[in-house]
Amino acid sequence: AKLKALSPDELEVLLGERAIGKYGCTGCHEIKGFEGAGPIGTELTTWGSKFTTQLDFGNLGHEIDHNHIAWATNKLKNPRIYDRGKENTKHFDELLKMPKFGFTDAQIDDIVTYLMSRTKRQTATRLAQES
Repeated sequence: AKLKALSPDELEVLLGERAIGKYGCTGCHEIKGFEGAGPIGTELTTWGSKFTTQLDFGNLGHEIDHNHIAWATNKLKNPRIYDRGKENTKHFDELLKMPKFGFTDAQIDDIVTYLMSRTKRQTATRLAQES
């Protein structure tokens, strides 16, 4: 009844707000009215240092190699792949949210390489700069 009472413009605004909240657009974009929204994704600063056991491979079993590169590559190709088989056991709001960006294989390789470089280890260059 509440939705039927909304004008088309009000309905569009409501749907937009819900989509922004669901997909965590504020993780990458500043959006007026969502300044207080928290991050929805994993902190990536030291992602390359994560133990493989910290990566959730979902129900994929042995369909993919259990390593960082395979995990990140599959996540970027099909962001919700790790929810496969969980759709009936998770509430809608608990399902993975990352949108599918349509990255090319070359772009995925570049992003995975960058993610793998994000480690706790300090390089000699960085240490020299800080001295």
